[in-house]
Amino acid sequence: RLDRAADRRGVEWLHRWLTRVDPASARRIQPRDRKRLMRAIEVYRLTGRPLTEHFAATVSLIADYFPRERLSRAMSVYSLGIFVGSGLAYLIGGWVVGFASAAGTVNLPLIGAVHPWQTVFVAVGLPGVIVAALIFAIREPQRRGGAAKPQEPFSVFLRYVAANKRAYASHGVGFAVSGAVNFALAGWIPTLLVRAFGWNEGRAGIVQGSLTITIGVAGV
Repeated sequence: RLDRAADRRGVEWLHRWLTRVDPASARRIQPRDRKRLMRAIEVYRLTGRPLTEHFAATVSLIADYFPRERLSRAMSVYSLGIFVGSGLAYLIGGWVVGFASAAGTVNLPLIGAVHPWQTVFVAVGLPGVIVAALIFAIREPQRRGGAAKPQEPFSVFLRYVAANKRAYASHGVGFAVSGAVNFALAGWIPTLLVRAFGWNEGRAGIVQGSLTITIGVAGV
């Protein structure tokens, strides 16, 4: 029905409808992008909630912080954080592993004897406590979207998934396989460099971090 209505009324009608029920999604989607507009409207009709409420909280915050003309750049910087952060973790972790291995067992106040592998966890974890405190410096943005009341029962959503089970199954399996490959590469490449090429952990971490920051970012 939505497809036929769009044929009669035009894609501008879809964009106006989405603007009423999900302003945040309407700002992100191009007014002529019929497919994405329909998808966002279908999510709202099936769940009674805007599409943006199904995203991670960070994505929702970014959509409220930045105007539409700057939103793509903000999302790009956010996406790069995955690879830059992972690369820095390898770089810093490699350096810490090398330092801890050379220092051996050390004695820390209130903790006592700490072995090299434990030193790595302490050194990597402490900065996280400081960074986590920065959450208090983030101001609450003015929300540009609004919560909607449910329009359809949950059974409608279940029937929709059942009717499109092949698409959902392919989507789920595909992302699961992709995630397994990426996590396997991230976890085992340094080990491969150590076992097969005789590198030490510090060098392997630095090389892996450099590759992640450069090739990973270029791929995005």
